[in-house]
Amino acid sequence: MFSKKLLKQTQQATKQLTKFPYLGKPTDIIDVRVYIMGDYSLFYRVFDLSIDVVTFWDNRQDPEILKILLSLNE
Repeated sequence: MFSKKLLKQTQQATKQLTKFPYLGKPTDIIDVRVYIMGDYSLFYRVFDLSIDVVTFWDNRQDPEILKILLSLNE
């Protein structure tokens, strides 16, 4: 089932980010990084004691909508 595969992929990504929080690439938005998982991306911020997911994004969507979402989190 696709949803189980995506869930597993996301769990692996977040586990990896807890160990290596700066693994994702920096973005144009201050303090926001992106971890790309094929057709999906996790946009997140690193804090001293946590990692906050800003958005989980389907890369096949309109990137202009992503810019709006990310600007709301600045």
